[in-house]
Amino acid sequence: MTLHGLGCRLYNEDILWLNISLAMIVFMVIVSSVLIYIFRFEIFITARKILKYFKKIVVSSNLYAYDVYVSCNEDDAALRRWLTSSFVPFLEDENLRVFLPYRDCELGSPREEEIIDVMSKSLNFVIFLCEDYEGLADIWVQKEWKYAWFNYRYDIHREIIVINYDMLQYKDIAKKYLEAFLKIRCFIDFSKKDKQVKEEVYKSLQHVQGDSEAFPKQRYCNDLNAARSVIHIDVTYKNIDNEMTNLNINDDENVDAT
Repeated sequence: MTLHGLGCRLYNEDILWLNISLAMIVFMVIVSSVLIYIFRFEIFITARKILKYFKKIVVSSNLYAYDVYVSCNEDDAALRRWLTSSFVPFLEDENLRVFLPYRDCELGSPREEEIIDVMSKSLNFVIFLCEDYEGLADIWVQKEWKYAWFNYRYDIHREIIVINYDMLQYKDIAKKYLEAFLKIRCFIDFSKKDKQVKEEVYKSLQHVQGDSEAFPKQRYCNDLNAARSVIHIDVTYKNIDNEMTNLNINDDENVDAT
């Protein structure tokens, strides 16, 4: 007695392979979805940087009130001293508009409302990752991180520059989106030399149109105009000297004639 005679259904080989293929596809989709969810921030940051690189985005200076917003541990006296005396002056010497919260926030105004307003008008967010935050400093830093990521996520013009001030590991960061910057090595190591840190920050910033060329062009035009003025004055003086010489010659000829 055969299986067919007993009424058992025989599977076609093609149907068997089709089922196996569908099962593999479902498995791969599930695994891919899980991996994308786990590394969603790393994928987003990397894809965003690739898109900006090929798209060559140009930003108008009229769109933002500030070029750089600095987020840091305000209770760290050494960091505050370095920011006030070295880092911020360096950026401002490059004609960048910098907002430093503990220096520029208005006294008496609601802090969170001002943070939201200023960050919505800022193009770049420079975030210093520190090890110890205490009291209000921790609260404000957490809010700044949240609003920086929100603006960065929904506006491709903006940029987040992470500076690892206390040499933290990615597992030490509470926020997954900031942890992603460390995982993909998209941060600046503060242990480097002072000049190198500032140069790397400047290169990482999203600049408005004409920022890097405005001053050199203006200086070139001023120098060119000054040179033209000198040449014009020199030519004018030469013309005057020639006319005076001709007048003297004519006067001598008249005297001789008389």
